[in-house]
Amino acid sequence: MKKKFDRYEYFGDNEEIATTITAIVIGCLLSSFAINFFFIPNKLLSGGVGGISIIIELLTGLPAGIMLFVINLPIFLFGLKELDKKFLVYAFITTFVLSATMVLLRPIQKLNTFDDILISAIFGGVLNGIGMGVLFRHGACQGGLDIVAAVCKKRYNINIGSALMAMNAIIISLASIKFGVLKGLYTVISMFVAYQVLDKVQTGADATKSVMIISKDYEELSYELMNKLERGATIIDSYGAWSKSDLKIIFMLVRPREIVDVKKITNAIDPNAFITIQDTNEVKGRGFKGGDNF
Repeated sequence: MKKKFDRYEYFGDNEEIATTITAIVIGCLLSSFAINFFFIPNKLLSGGVGGISIIIELLTGLPAGIMLFVINLPIFLFGLKELDKKFLVYAFITTFVLSATMVLLRPIQKLNTFDDILISAIFGGVLNGIGMGVLFRHGACQGGLDIVAAVCKKRYNINIGSALMAMNAIIISLASIKFGVLKGLYTVISMFVAYQVLDKVQTGADATKSVMIISKDYEELSYELMNKLERGATIIDSYGAWSKSDLKIIFMLVRPREIVDVKKITNAIDPNAFITIQDTNEVKGRGFKGGDNF
């Protein structure tokens, strides 16, 4: 028996849908502004189908926003039977909104009078990265090559990042042949900035640090750390392969600004303690994002 379609199963409640649509509009406006104000006047590209659309506008004068939608239609058909409904529906909505906002903001291309192309590459990358980050953070994407990469992952187990990198490399190479290698290099700078900003927006600018401390004075040290930092800690049982003895590991999550205090407290109690510190992209719970202390 065919399963009945359940809107809530795929898209969530009305509040979740409204939040996602709002994020799509905001993200598309930011990316469209970056494309029209910074990229096209300086013959720079964005990634994916957006970059192809910009090339077409620069060569033919056809609006990149319209070409973006036209190119994406067969791509959606390509991924229709392969990918998740929610992913495709939100990708289609995003493509439509991005195309519309690119057309609406097209007149601002004439307002860019910057002589420094590097400024346009950097600030365009920042805005485009924020726009993409807002989309990704709410489960949406700009469609296009993201769909192709997702299908390649499903069919051939090709890494999505590698597939996108390869396709973008081809687009940049073609643009470099037509508009010059220098333009291509500035485009690479812009894309690098955009993807760095995207990661920050998607995971949160204030990345949490995870700390692991091995110390013989673990009881006193964990007490002082919890008391002075007002953070919880977990004691993990372990066994030293070299020392052939039982060990205790103190595990904590702290803010980057608290790392200095962690080191000072640890050094004061056990100067020989072994410490590892790593970035943790996302944490949800008491005292952190989604918790009730901040």
